[in-house]
Amino acid sequence: MNIQTRKLNVINYILNLADEIELRRIEAEILKSKKIETREYKPFTQDELLARVKESMEDYKKGNYSSQEDLEDESENW
Repeated sequence: MNIQTRKLNVINYILNLADEIELRRIEAEILKSKKIETREYKPFTQDELLARVKESMEDYKKGNYSSQEDLEDESENW
């Protein structure tokens, strides 16, 4: 089924929807999705960035990291 057909199916479903609660749930999901898409991200301050680097280096020294090979093996199971 192509995307246009899927969109039409969703539109028809909504047009024929008689359940107010279900419609509110759909609206809430759409609004939540739009909010995520339009979220503005602020850059780190220099202090925040340095703190993250320090934390990352400490993790590395403790062995808290994954190798490229580990990540590749893990991604095969997705």
